[in-house]
Amino acid sequence: MFVFEHFEDHLLELAQKDLPLEVKNKILEDALREIAELHDQDIVHTDMKADNCLYAVHKHIIFAVGEEELDERVDPLAIVIERQISYFGDDDTLNVFLNLLGDNPWVPVSKVLRDGFNKDNPRKPFSLWKGVDEDFKCLICAMTNFDPENRITAREALAHKWFEDV
Repeated sequence: MFVFEHFEDHLLELAQKDLPLEVKNKILEDALREIAELHDQDIVHTDMKADNCLYAVHKHIIFAVGEEELDERVDPLAIVIERQISYFGDDDTLNVFLNLLGDNPWVPVSKVLRDGFNKDNPRKPFSLWKGVDEDFKCLICAMTNFDPENRITAREALAHKWFEDV
């Protein structure tokens, strides 16, 4: 099992420390390796998120919602979903995902959010972000594909070029 000796907090807390990038990359690789081991045992870990990887490497929380951003009637999760759609969604893969969700109560909300992108509120695809390593962008985009059939597995992620020198 994946354990940091004498570590009393969560992995993201460790990533927030001022560690060398090589150490953070190794932590991410080790975490992903443990996720792959769980998958090999048919155990699904539901809390490994690409945004944790993004924060660990770039020290920028992209899904967090500040109080100043919220209208009192807006659910923070709606903002998180809007950002996920903006950064990682395209019409085709998002439609596949929404169809798979069926009658989930977040489907109508997701459709409204998807349809709300326009000239004044454009999507901000992560794949087009400046100042982010191209291999890292490729890895994150492959891990966050809305179409489960096209999303890479933990083992495939470990074989990705970004992890070559880790």
